[in-house]
Amino acid sequence: MGKRLYILSVDGGGLKGLIAVRILQIIEEITGNPLRKKMNLMGGTSTGGLIVSAMAVKGAGNEPLYELSHIENSYLEVGQSILQRGEFRLTGQETDDFNNLLTNTFGEARIADTFIPIAVPTYDLVQNKLVFFKTRSAMQDASKNCRLFDVCRATSAIPPVFPTYPVEYNHRILQCVDAGYHIKNPSLALLAEAWKHKSYYGYPELKAEDVVLLSISTGSLYGGKRDWSLDLSETLPDQRIAMDYIKNQGLAIDLLKINYMRVDLNLGSGSFSFRKLMEIGNRLEALALDKDFHSDVIRLLEKE
Repeated sequence: MGKRLYILSVDGGGLKGLIAVRILQIIEEITGNPLRKKMNLMGGTSTGGLIVSAMAVKGAGNEPLYELSHIENSYLEVGQSILQRGEFRLTGQETDDFNNLLTNTFGEARIADTFIPIAVPTYDLVQNKLVFFKTRSAMQDASKNCRLFDVCRATSAIPPVFPTYPVEYNHRILQCVDAGYHIKNPSLALLAEAWKHKSYYGYPELKAEDVVLLSISTGSLYGGKRDWSLDLSETLPDQRIAMDYIKNQGLAIDLLKINYMRVDLNLGSGSFSFRKLMEIGNRLEALALDKDFHSDVIRLLEKE
């Protein structure tokens, strides 16, 4: 294994997951390599959990089942079916359509059927706490080896679009809702997982300066001075339950020493709509052509 440990984190954000997918495509074009070949751990909340699950699930011959282009097409298909004229239009068929999409995507594959370890959160209303579905846990305990269908339904169960979702996990029934309420940005939780179990991930002597954390947003309506940041202190999650979870994991690392990038596309002011999602191509194109962004991506992902 290489000297550095690589972590990919993808935010929640519903159909704005399409933005994250396109950002990932840009990064792959810059490096010339699929991100899955570089990462040691991937995780995401809600729509981000769907993305990393699809990136990591194994097909025949232990090969990746999907490219990012397939995931992009799935978002476009879902978006056009449940959003009309740029407005939400719930018909009552959303759950069935989503279930069909997940069945077609994952079949009966389980979280242990991933060739890259993943970690995907949900929020359990029974215990009133975050629960992470993890490849590591599934490999060590069969009672935690949930279907990827269930993992994705649990992390994205956001009423009124999708109802609370029950999952059997660790010999109990969880009542799951969308984890984005409590940990929209799971970056530090993933860092805590990798740091706490560094030996499992193959880096028993891991140092902070050998950790690479790539955090992908689904876009924001406030934005910053530019569409990416290398300063983790600017993007620490402010959700109390998320911070409590991270603290309980015993994360003790100098965050300023890790190699970090947060890509957070500025969507501009105003409410979000599917029409706006379709109109951000210019911002994505500008990001793809930005020489400074290219340099920072190469420095983050290609240096050993």
